Amino acid sequence: MSSTVKKNEFALALVIGVIATELCQQASFIVLPALNSLSEYYSDVPFSQIQLITTLVYLGIVPFSIISGMVAGKYIKYKHLAILSCLIILAGGLFPVLVRDNFTLILASRFVCGIGQGLAYPLCNALITRTFKGDLQSKILGIGVVVLNLSGVFYQMVSGWVCDISVHYIWFVHLVLVIPIVLMIFLLKEPEDAVEEKDGQTVNVVSDKPHFSMRIIAICAGFGCWFIALYSVSLNMSSIIAYNEIGTSATAGMAGSANSVAGIVAGAVFAFLFRHLKKFVLPVGIAASVIGLGLCGYATNVPMVIISQFCVGFATFTVSTTIAHDFGAIVAPDGLTLANGILAAVWNFSAFLSTYFIAAITNITKSDNPATPVRMGMWVALIVGVIWTVFRLARPKELEP
Repeated sequence: MSSTVKKNEFALALVIGVIATELCQQASFIVLPALNSLSEYYSDVPFSQIQLITTLVYLGIVPFSIISGMVAGKYIKYKHLAILSCLIILAGGLFPVLVRDNFTLILASRFVCGIGQGLAYPLCNALITRTFKGDLQSKILGIGVVVLNLSGVFYQMVSGWVCDISVHYIWFVHLVLVIPIVLMIFLLKEPEDAVEEKDGQTVNVVSDKPHFSMRIIAICAGFGCWFIALYSVSLNMSSIIAYNEIGTSATAGMAGSANSVAGIVAGAVFAFLFRHLKKFVLPVGIAASVIGLGLCGYATNVPMVIISQFCVGFATFTVSTTIAHDFGAIVAPDGLTLANGILAAVWNFSAFLSTYFIAAITNITKSDNPATPVRMGMWVALIVGVIWTVFRLARPKELEP
């Protein structure tokens, strides 16, 4: 078998493996359309605690995404870690079926899901950036985002539909994770080290980039501050729809899916945008986030909510994919998994903190309108986004991969 055929087979297996790992990462979206229905069923539980059903997942992701970044490919094979993460999510996602009247145990099961998602989060981007370079890397990163968000569309649409039948049926949506488990068992392969021809021999490529850089911390800090405000849209979307009496849980599922559809679009056009705009892709993403927050904050009909979710989704995945692309230019290949693990930790801890951002704004304004924190989030995202963009545009040109 020729080396070209072997390389193509490995690339195909890697793409399928990426698809499988991406299917795990959006599992937390299953409960988003059902938050309002869950608050009605658990009527004696404050809504801030109902939101923990979502945000505790992100709290679990924080430490375990960093752990994954430290051990993946070094102490545990990527394949074994990916399968383990998916099994943990599946177990945690189905457990509430057995304890539906024990809210405390349901919260504990959501943290277990976070452990699984944390282990899975850094794997996809690390596999891609270790294997592909240049414009091809941008394209594959974009494909990964498309797959990621297609799963999000599916999870939220199905969850919204079954929630209208019974809120307890949403937990069974996690059974879909059996599919990526099977794919990873049979098709996922370990990434190969980059090689080059030297003096007639094939040798491993030695990178002159550092294994870690404080730029990673700075980039993740900016992203985290921005995302705290941005995520208020997802947390309060179903409540805004109910408060304004413009739809049901199925409506929330449809609007939430617009977020994922936008992610698909962002992934599909990312290579084109990055090729032509380079570091100016970031301001485009920031502007989309501010527009999305504004539309949702002042929404009076379903189309406004759907468009707002589209803008927020486009912003989230345009900015995050830009960061993943930059990591490939900043650190050596063996440092990419840790860099992506830190990004995942900051991303999800910011989502967890968004609950307290919402509570703080609600307490300060004394408003029972769930749109109020989103309106304030618009200004926070604008201020943070402008500061972050100024520093981003001033970065050295050589960091443009």
